[in-house]
Amino acid sequence: MNIKLWIYNRRKERLPKRQVIYRNWSDIRTIALLYTSDLTERNPDIRRMAEYMQENNKHVTLIGYADKKEITSPILPQSRIAGQKDFSWLGYPNEMLTSDLQKQSFDLLIDLTQHQSLQERYMALYLRSDLKVGRRTDAGELDFMIEMPSEETREQLMEEIVKYLTLIRSNETN
Repeated sequence: MNIKLWIYNRRKERLPKRQVIYRNWSDIRTIALLYTSDLTERNPDIRRMAEYMQENNKHVTLIGYADKKEITSPILPQSRIAGQKDFSWLGYPNEMLTSDLQKQSFDLLIDLTQHQSLQERYMALYLRSDLKVGRRTDAGELDFMIEMPSEETREQLMEEIVKYLTLIRSNETN
């Protein structure tokens, strides 16, 4: 194991354990979409997914990572793209990014990253969410994982996630 993963695992162990709350799609109100940004930072497929969720009365926050030094997109309350400068040379996020990630709590984190980098793993780890879902990985930050071939698009992954969430019976206590 390299030093970057060792530090990541130590930080992960030190975080307080969280209670996972499974909710049906209709009960979910706040969603964080974690994705790998294209280098132009436009991400039309992500925008379409966000619009779909907003049409379904979901409050969506977009959180992306672009593997480049300079990010040109502004930091907005509902959208943020992090870049290389937001992380140390060991891969963990700086204090400002960590604060931004932990500022809000979500009902659901949808991880749409396909080949999760260490930076994206940290982002998934630090985002506060009752339920974290996404493509199956060996990383272990997610509570609910869907097995899909890597050639499937983010939109297809999103469709599968929504399909499964509509089948879930909530374990929330009323």
